[in-house]
Amino acid sequence: EQDCCPGGASESYCISELIQPSLGTSDYLHQCGYKYELVEGTSLQKFPDGEGAIGFLTGITPDGKKYLEYVGACLSRPMLAGTAYALKVHVGFFDTDYSPPFGLAVYGSSSCAHLPFTDMESDCPLSYSDWQLIGRQWIDSGGGSNIWLEFNLDLLPSMDINTLIIGADCLHGFSQEVIAYLLDNLSLQEVAS
Repeated sequence: EQDCCPGGASESYCISELIQPSLGTSDYLHQCGYKYELVEGTSLQKFPDGEGAIGFLTGITPDGKKYLEYVGACLSRPMLAGTAYALKVHVGFFDTDYSPPFGLAVYGSSSCAHLPFTDMESDCPLSYSDWQLIGRQWIDSGGGSNIWLEFNLDLLPSMDINTLIIGADCLHGFSQEVIAYLLDNLSLQEVAS
């Protein structure tokens, strides 16, 4: 759901119920407005679900600027400690140079008041005691370019979680160059016992 049509980069605030968790701002791509030039004319322009998707960067620019961009949201009901969950997500990959394999991570916190978690562009949620890593997975296009692939991440929180952040795994450090991905069709489900 959207609150407004994005007119440029860094307008993920147009997505209903999404909270920008840091100064590193993710992008909102939508058929009504803003789109990456890299998406135009490729199979990436057909989003897996609806007319919009999220774009995010991670890495270090040639001038040394670091980026860790995330998206965050408060949950409609908490994830319970010790309960298994599955997060289904479609990841959009550009070519293998611009979207190499990476670690996709999900961080959780007990309170929505912990968003945003920082006012810096390259901060890791794990730098703060309010956040924990609740799942991560190595994401790889298998050499494919301009494709959407579906992944399922296993999540197991050790405390009740009311808010999530999704983005690159900051535990593995920064890529030596800026790399980009798209996210769409996220679905969180409790795993049946």
